[in-house]
Order: sequence, then structure tokens, then C-alpha cells
Amino acid sequence: MTMTDTPDVNKSALHDLSLTARKTLTTDVQDLLEGVYGLSDKGVFTPAEKIPAIQDEPEVAETRRLLEQLFADETSSGMPAPEAYRRLVKEVSFTWTNRLVALRMMEVRGLIRKSLEGQVDSNGFLRWSVSPEQAAIKRDMGDLTLNSRGETGHTGFLSSRFVVISPVR
Repeated sequence: MTMTDTPDVNKSALHDLSLTARKTLTTDVQDLLEGVYGLSDKGVFTPAEKIPAIQDEPEVAETRRLLEQLFADETSSGMPAPEAYRRLVKEVSFTWTNRLVALRMMEVRGLIRKSLEGQVDSNGFLRWSVSPEQAAIKRDMGDLTLNSRGETGHTGFLSSRFVVISPVR
């Protein structure tokens, strides 16, 4: 089945969603790369000892190591570091945009429960896992929102974990 076979898919709205998501995700990816992993838009890494997350979180340290290896590989093949950075941001943003568009299309077709349609009141938003410690930090940073039920949610796409979304039965 293609999009043209599904009369209730609003192609214009889906197009607008994908453009907005791509722009938001691009900004989020850039913020994440610089703020958590110490990678600037020039493709230069801040020394790891100056990045608290790298010191405190083994997963962040491992991702940083993989990013450094990726950039070493790209630059050794002749690609300038700023270009490698732009390519990484674009690939990550497009990957997440495609996933969100696929989720939205599955919602419209009734294959999964609503996870994006209701925006801040949707299950996909309400059920993001935010620990009390994360909530306190995000609240202090002005990055924690409350939905209409007074529950916490998060405005960013990449810095929270999704729960598994069950198919409609």
C-alpha cells in the first residue's frame, strides 16, 4: 500500500511534519554533539576531561570514542572535519525524521496506538522516561514541561528514552 492508496493521509501535513521534525532534530543533534560529546561544528573535540558527562557516564565515554574514531576515519580519507560534522548531523537527523514519519504513518493507518498525533498529550510524549533526577535538572534548565494532566514530558527528541509502543489489537 502506498501513500496514494490511503485517502486519509494528509500529504501536506505529513510533509510539514517532516520538515519541522528535520529542523528540530538537526538543532537537537548539534546541541547533543556539542553539549554532551564535546564536538563542535568545526569537527573539533573539546578535551574529554573537560566534559563532565564523559567522566561520569561510561556509555557517553564509549560514544565519544566511537565519534573520535569516525572522525579519524573520515579525515584520513580526505574529508575535512567540518564536512564530516555536517554529514553526521544530516544522517542522524534524517534517520530520526524518517522514524518519526514512519510512526505517524502507522498511526494514521491504525497500525499502532496514537503516539505523536496528540502532541504533548499523546502517549509517546507522556510515557517518555524521565527520572526524578533528570526532571530536577531539566526543570532547573527550563527544559521540562508539564502536559495538561500535570505530568512531566520533555521538549527535546533525542535526550529522553522512548517506551515501547504496542500495536493496536
